[in-house]
Amino acid sequence: VPLSRLTQSLLPTRCWPIVQDVSHWRGFAHRLDVPGSGLILVARTHEAFHDLLLQLAAGLVVREYSVLCHGWFPAMSRIIATRVRWRLEGRGARRGQRSVVGCHGRPSRTQVQVQAHCSHNDVAFTLMTVRITT
Repeated sequence: VPLSRLTQSLLPTRCWPIVQDVSHWRGFAHRLDVPGSGLILVARTHEAFHDLLLQLAAGLVVREYSVLCHGWFPAMSRIIATRVRWRLEGRGARRGQRSVVGCHGRPSRTQVQVQAHCSHNDVAFTLMTVRITT
């Protein structure tokens, strides 16, 4: 089912006409972190659509995730600043993009904060907050 059809079923066009408005991308303002979660920002009104675009352009949209990792990471906050680019990989249905660190990439900045440690059956885990700032 196309995503636009799903949003139209959740947001009836009689109440939310933007979901039929192709000139406003049917309300789809942005897809966040495509290779990861692929979260999608969808506006229900034209006013909200333009407000979301303004926030995106100004860098005001915060992307913060809770991540449970295998292993025991030091209990400290850190900033990871590097250059990242996308590289196509695979063929056919398995084709996708992968992020690669390298000097030819775009500047990237991520804040990482350890929130908790735990273990289960002698396996260590670390709960972290990851905030992508670029």
